[in-house]
Amino acid sequence: MYSEEFLPSNPLGLKAVNASGRCGVNVSAQYCRSLNSSAIAHRGYQSCLTVPGMVSALGAAFDVSRKLGGKLAWGELLEDALYYAQEGMVVSSSLACHSEDYLTLHSKDPCEAPLQEEMLKIFFPEKISLKIGQILRQKDLAHSLSLLMDEGPRSFHEGTLSQLLVRDLQQHGNPLTASDFVKYH
Repeated sequence: MYSEEFLPSNPLGLKAVNASGRCGVNVSAQYCRSLNSSAIAHRGYQSCLTVPGMVSALGAAFDVSRKLGGKLAWGELLEDALYYAQEGMVVSSSLACHSEDYLTLHSKDPCEAPLQEEMLKIFFPEKISLKIGQILRQKDLAHSLSLLMDEGPRSFHEGTLSQLLVRDLQQHGNPLTASDFVKYH
């Protein structure tokens, strides 16, 4: 659950938002041992053991900004991101380089196997690394952003977006539940 926290010895009156996620109800030491691994996965579906809090943090920051006189509507915050997800963004040299690294290094990582299909669909539709200057469109991200714009930040924990996220996580053996997402608030 997020909380507004006032920073100690803070002459400027700065505020911070804590949006740390909590472990899901089904996550335990026994669950982690059942994965037959010496450590928690560093990527992939089995690495997500806490409810993500970033969207809630953005919602909390938005609420604080409104209390302080902010005028933007919630949807306006996401308009540019939605535009670039739908219309595309130019692939930078950094992103092109990282896509090449992913294809040569991480794509062979067994803990990432369930993500392969999605990663390839999003970033490598032609099964080759991204090229500098190429236009990258992300229709699923655009859909998620549209849901957040329409339903507000709570969509991530209680709405349509939450339902989609939990279904995908559970289809890939992740222990997080819809209840874990709802309890985040």
